[in-house]
Order: sequence, then structure tokens, then C-alpha cells
Amino acid sequence: MIKLPFTDPGNPDTRSPLRFLLWVARLRWKTLLGGVFFGVIWMVAQALMPAAIGQAIQQGIVDSDNQAPRPVVADPARARRDDRPPPA
Repeated sequence: MIKLPFTDPGNPDTRSPLRFLLWVARLRWKTLLGGVFFGVIWMVAQALMPAAIGQAIQQGIVDSDNQAPRPVVADPARARRDDRPPPA
């Protein structure tokens, strides 16, 4: 069970805005680290989606293979151009 109220964090360092933010970050480093971790995962996922869609378009439309986009969209890491048989 959470004990409320929380213990007194001490006196904030109010000499400058940067020192105050560093004081808060020092007290809440676990929350800050978790936010950074999930933010990086989110941004990497957003960056990889256009690459997967572009790979599917490249294999399906440009290479004239209508079955190729399925493995690329399902699992982009396993679908490689070298693994496919040559078109007939």
C-alpha cells in the first residue's frame, strides 16, 4: 500500500530553471527513464513502418509479384528479395 502523504523531498534548487529541472529529474529518475524508454520504442516503430510499406510496394508492384507483399507486411525482417524464387 502506498503511504500518503509522501515524504518531504527537501528544498528545491531555485537558483535557475535548469537547476530546478535537474532537482526534479534527480527525484523522479525512474519515471523519467521509463518515459524515455517507451518514447524511443514508439519513435522507432514509427520510423520502421514506412520502410516496411516501401519494401512491400517494391516487391509487389515494381517487381510484378502480387504474392510478395504478404510476407513483408506480416514479418518484414524475414522477407528478403534474395529468398524469393525468380518470377516466371
